[in-house]
Amino acid sequence: MFVSALIAAGSAVLMVSAQTIHQVLVGASAGFPSDTAELGFEPSIVTANVGDIVQFIFADTPDAAGNHSVTQSSFATPCEAIPGGFDSGWVFNDDPNSPAPTWNPTITTSAPVWFYCKQLKSFAGAPHCPLHMVGVINIGAKSFDNFAGAASTATTVVQTEGPLSGVGAFATAAPNVVGPLQSLLNPFATPLSQTASPSSSTQGSHSHSSSAPPSNFRTGNHRRYSRRDGPPFDWRARFMVVDAQTPS
Repeated sequence: MFVSALIAAGSAVLMVSAQTIHQVLVGASAGFPSDTAELGFEPSIVTANVGDIVQFIFADTPDAAGNHSVTQSSFATPCEAIPGGFDSGWVFNDDPNSPAPTWNPTITTSAPVWFYCKQLKSFAGAPHCPLHMVGVINIGAKSFDNFAGAASTATTVVQTEGPLSGVGAFATAAPNVVGPLQSLLNPFATPLSQTASPSSSTQGSHSHSSSAPPSNFRTGNHRRYSRRDGPPFDWRARFMVVDAQTPS
């Protein structure tokens, strides 16, 4: 009995030690940091095993199109929250010199998990989701270009508040500041991931300390905004906003 308990405990330790944390910058793009950075998640495609953690790092600032969310959607409707899907809620980082808030859902499926930002305000005058602020965990055989393309032509951006846990992922804590940004040795690398240690992770919601961001990692203003699809457009003439209660 005692030996069995020891074996079970040892197995649990091995599972935790092998658990991988995949880091995703929220409000960034492949060109971040730069003066022409586009909105997005970096990386926008994450491959994670069941039991892994996807750590969303809200490193942007409100005056640079900040105040983002990570909200679960579907391949068919990229900018609409699915029933029972997860929602980080609004995450507001008002100090570029302070540690970035993080949100740490645990993955519970190998099936695709799609997500978007439900913010309506940007320098381009359009909601964030149609400006390519979408992402996926475990894309499988689907095409991300088709997903992002459907988002760019979406006419509905759903802002309904959802739970922390959703379909294929769960979290037990809302986004919060847990310390300095974890090691981002190269902000342009894909994916940003690392292996968690037993002392730094627990099931459900996870956090661990780390070194400060590198000197070339900027969390300040994006002074200009560029969009791959062309010039800014009048989205209000095209979009229907659902439950629009965007904080300023």
